[in-house]
Amino acid sequence: MMGMVEAARAAWLLRFFGASNVRILNGGFHKWLKEGRAKPSQGVYMPGLGLPKRDEDREKNDFTIKDPEKVIKDVN
Repeated sequence: MMGMVEAARAAWLLRFFGASNVRILNGGFHKWLKEGRAKPSQGVYMPGLGLPKRDEDREKNDFTIKDPEKVIKDVN
């Protein structure tokens, strides 16, 4: 049972922030590997890997703060 709440929360957060292809594995990662499926990603990470190549695509993924006065800085 461990990890079930965390997986659901992570999936919800990813969807909330715009990810559209999010799934929770039925049986978890260990079952995925037991079934002989490929690991989702392998190899060495290279800086910029997976980021948009074209300038217009980068603009869509611009997460800079537009209005610093509206940012929550303290939960109190």
